[in-house]
Amino acid sequence: MSTETFTSIYAPRAEHNGDYLSVQQIMKHNDAIGHNFFSVDAMRFFNSKVYNDLHLGHYFITSERDRYDDRRAYTIRYADGTGDVSTFSKFCEFASLRSARVALKKIGA
Repeated sequence: MSTETFTSIYAPRAEHNGDYLSVQQIMKHNDAIGHNFFSVDAMRFFNSKVYNDLHLGHYFITSERDRYDDRRAYTIRYADGTGDVSTFSKFCEFASLRSARVALKKIGA
């Protein structure tokens, strides 16, 4: 794996303290560097939704629906500023969007 840093016009700017300004910016940056976290195929496969709750310029919420019991669960994600997205909480840790939002607001508090 290359350690090269990929940049794009969607990368967070120094004048914004390196923070993203929206979840849409994270999505565009991830796509611009050739990653597929938000691709139509990936979103369809995991039956994912992305929510617009951006916290501290890097944290946001996704949900995935279980294929077997049709249950939707929520995960807090982290975008590191290079366009990479990782799982911050446990995958599908939260049973409701409300509980994920409460946990999201506690990050850094």
